[in-house]
Amino acid sequence: MVARTDVTSKSDVDSLVTNTLDEYGQIDILVNNAGICKAPLYLLEIEEEEWDRTNEVNAKGVYLVTKAVAPHMIAARHGKIVNMASVGGKEGYAGFCHYNASKFAVLGFTQAIAKELAEYDINVNAVCPGIV
Repeated sequence: MVARTDVTSKSDVDSLVTNTLDEYGQIDILVNNAGICKAPLYLLEIEEEEWDRTNEVNAKGVYLVTKAVAPHMIAARHGKIVNMASVGGKEGYAGFCHYNASKFAVLGFTQAIAKELAEYDINVNAVCPGIV
């Protein structure tokens, strides 16, 4: 199944999850892989719209999709969630502060929900690739 989805839109995400469940009956694994990065942009060059868009896609998208899928994994008492973070979520780099902030958020979110969902046998991790 292929579904064009805006991960920053709750209604798009809810439709994606509903359609996936209708087609497959369950969701065993979620890979949050949507991300953007317009860089290098230094602090004084970043417009508010660019800051917001980067954080909406990279951080809010992970939150929205995970929140939509989690109840189904909790009910099934199993699942795997993999969030794409970045080495930029572990160390800040000049020209990437907006991107770094979004990926630091993904790592914090991942650590928190890993603890919240562990009791349901849901495994949550992040991958932190370098420049690809």
